[in-house]
Amino acid sequence: MFQYILLFLTLGESYLLGANAVSSKSDASCQDIVGFIRDSRDCKKWYQCRSGEKINMPPCESGTVFSIQAMQCVPIVHPWNDCPESLNIVGQQINQSMIDYIGDFMGVEYKVVENHPHGKPVYEVELILSNNGPVTIVSRGWRIYFCHIMKINPLNLDTQYGIIFDHIQGCLFSMSTTPNFSPIFPGQSKKINFWAMNWSVSKTDVMPNWYIYANGLKSRVIASTAGEGLDFVKPFLNAKQYKRTGPSDRFHPFSPMERYGKYKVEDLGKAPFLVLPTPKSSIGSSSKLSIKPQEWVIVADSKVGAEAEILSEKLHIRKIDMAPQKKFIFLKVDNLKLNGVSNSEDYEIEMSAFGETIIVQGASPAGVFYGVQSLLSMIQGDSNSGYIIPVTFINDGPRYQYRGVQIDVARNFHPKSDILKLLEVMSMYKLNKLHMHLTDDEGWRLEIPGLPELTSVGSKRCDDLTEETCLLSQLGSGPNASAPVNGYYSVNDYKEILRFAKSRHIEVIPEFDMPGHARAAIKSMEVRAKKNKDPTGQLYLLTDPKDKSVYESVQMFSDNAANPCMQSTSLFVAHVLSEVMDMHKNIQPLRTYHFGGDEVGNGAWIDSPACKKLMNGDVTSTSEVKKHFVKLVSNMTASQSLNLGAWEDGMMGDQEIPFNRTELPNSDIIVYAWDNVWEWDRSSRAYRFANNGFKVVMSQATHLYFDHPYEPDPEERGYYWAPRYIDTMKTFSFKPDNLYANIDTNRSGKKLTLEEVCGPLGTKCVQLKNKENIIGMQGHLWSETVRTSEQMFEMYFPRLIAVAERAWHKAKFETAGKDSADSLLKNDWTKFANTVGYKELLRLDKIGVTYRVPPPGAYRNKENKLFVISAFPGLKTEISFDDQLTWTTVSSETTAYKGQTVHLRTRSADLKRTSRVIKMNVK
Repeated sequence: MFQYILLFLTLGESYLLGANAVSSKSDASCQDIVGFIRDSRDCKKWYQCRSGEKINMPPCESGTVFSIQAMQCVPIVHPWNDCPESLNIVGQQINQSMIDYIGDFMGVEYKVVENHPHGKPVYEVELILSNNGPVTIVSRGWRIYFCHIMKINPLNLDTQYGIIFDHIQGCLFSMSTTPNFSPIFPGQSKKINFWAMNWSVSKTDVMPNWYIYANGLKSRVIASTAGEGLDFVKPFLNAKQYKRTGPSDRFHPFSPMERYGKYKVEDLGKAPFLVLPTPKSSIGSSSKLSIKPQEWVIVADSKVGAEAEILSEKLHIRKIDMAPQKKFIFLKVDNLKLNGVSNSEDYEIEMSAFGETIIVQGASPAGVFYGVQSLLSMIQGDSNSGYIIPVTFINDGPRYQYRGVQIDVARNFHPKSDILKLLEVMSMYKLNKLHMHLTDDEGWRLEIPGLPELTSVGSKRCDDLTEETCLLSQLGSGPNASAPVNGYYSVNDYKEILRFAKSRHIEVIPEFDMPGHARAAIKSMEVRAKKNKDPTGQLYLLTDPKDKSVYESVQMFSDNAANPCMQSTSLFVAHVLSEVMDMHKNIQPLRTYHFGGDEVGNGAWIDSPACKKLMNGDVTSTSEVKKHFVKLVSNMTASQSLNLGAWEDGMMGDQEIPFNRTELPNSDIIVYAWDNVWEWDRSSRAYRFANNGFKVVMSQATHLYFDHPYEPDPEERGYYWAPRYIDTMKTFSFKPDNLYANIDTNRSGKKLTLEEVCGPLGTKCVQLKNKENIIGMQGHLWSETVRTSEQMFEMYFPRLIAVAERAWHKAKFETAGKDSADSLLKNDWTKFANTVGYKELLRLDKIGVTYRVPPPGAYRNKENKLFVISAFPGLKTEISFDDQLTWTTVSSETTAYKGQTVHLRTRSADLKRTSRVIKMNVK
């Protein structure tokens, strides 16, 4: 129990009031609070109760307080008010005890009332603050800091509620009290209604870890908002709450029956594919090889010793130098040509049941490694009982050279262990590029020798409003610098990641996002300049102190654009580039430097004296300064023989026109085309860049952004700015070679036609001319709502397996005509879904990857039989008839009757986890 000593100054007289804190949930034990009284003059009636009796203090309306004597809410001035002395708080000052008390006993409830009322582009929030303890919360001297992802409007609610909202930076807001705010008495609640811009239809739009702050005191997280449960966010129960734009929004949470129809896929009873992603050619037989680890050996030529070591470690089969006559696995590099074409990642697998041999050969060590992964996928059993593998011939190679995964560790940090596990799973599915988004406004995540402030300040967020020791709190990180969303990779950590990636034939592509999204670097370098008073302190400054430009980024920052016109910015980029190249040098030489370049706030640098001087006069647009930065980074990286990577908007000006490729000297410039919301007329960007000589990675947000939820349900995690949701089948069905064939709906769910997007004559959609410049595709995870390892892997998987499938294997449905495309897609999806459900999810379970377990679909027929289905056949569904007290597995005999309410959930493949629970009202 926490001890509180509360100093009350009442009419010039002071006295002490101490207590044991009992609960932040309004459930107090009389035994616990008997010791609260230290002075017989204080509130005796509060504590005249039997030992062990429970006191539940419900919220009371304004002007009333809960009376233990009456066990009900009474007016403050009523004789039954048990503690009239505590109501007189004239002259009381805020102190640490009160801050601690508020942290423990203030209840916060956040409820979205309505989106777009009367067609206005806002939504209404009802915020309730409750005093769930036995002490009055004073009215002045404290404020609450919290992250709100949409701008609050209006900010000043003084007259109505006695509060003022202040926007600090990014999503950080504060709520402070004014003289019109009255104390919050025990058991009392205050209701505050306000407007915010746009909409909110998901529980995870609300960030956790709101905290109470007072000048000179230690901030405390408000316990009712702490952690990942988000219990303080009220459910989204009606259409006004879960629809963005009223009736025009066609999305709603799936009912069990709707989910049943959507998931409708034939259960084949087994995994039809031995290997995912699907090989180009696979010929099986009825024969099987029995492999006892103690009897078999692994032999490898000198080029693939490392690959042989990995196989030996996985199968517990020893590696030797010379092959015996039988019972061996042989790995070798050979000059392979599939269909007369040589590709370094091609491989073949040959097996002989008679000779008891397995030969894996590849066009390079990478090809051999992919053959090893396919072999591991086919093998069943374990090292103790032995393995069984069906005799199979595979001739295989990738569709694309670039098969990528992007991870955002800047918004919320994910430790090295997560990255190593992600690399391991990537290698299982032959994904070969890890794009690490290492920096953003909210964090700098890589140690850079010579610039320690980047990590001593820029890698953590806390409640230091001066930002001299840390960045401002963002994205629910709370006030504490020790929060797990803070952190960085040391040089040694990063080198370990590089070594592991190299062993799995995965290229690490580091991204240092500039000139926008650079706030963490900007603030870190400002601290450096303050610490170093000599001229060297200014050496790496990223902003011009005389710049009066006014702008705001999409994420509501007005100070996050590094100034490209300053020599110190060039020196900063050069220093970071040099140090990162040095980290890569003896492990995996850096090939591509990704500078981000996206989402620069319009208006940045317009009034910068440095830019006006550089441009010889007025600065007419933000994009012309951005173009200068692109040229600067291009020249810098080209001089080191590096390729350059950027988000699509980082390589273009205001008119959707790519920068002139001939002015950028890098051998390859890789553009990641992401912004393809169909109704925004931006989907042609990918083809426009490819036609203009840029290499393009298909990164379309409508299908490949895994920060989006799996379903249009308020309980699902994720933002939803592009599509409302992305399930695994949507990613699986993506046609990267035929972009406009992916047109489906607008953001409100209205079906779109090719003509609506491209115009009657198709002139609004650029046609692809240089197909060779589409080099691959990538799955992305932005981490604004992703704070834990479990959340990270659930957002990736199983969708990332679908990315691997499309990046490696081109399906027939992608090029088929309208008459057969749907049936071919259904057939492919059936096989893929069964393979995932019966095989791949258990493989993920075994290595500790917490993939999302999908909730089941269900319906009842006329005979009262209950039918259930999972998105991935093979997973078991459980049912509860007693409000989740007990659960049983649904079988063919399960019945449900009209009028019953049942709860359903899906078990993971290893039966250790479950999906979220869904309720079904049987009709």
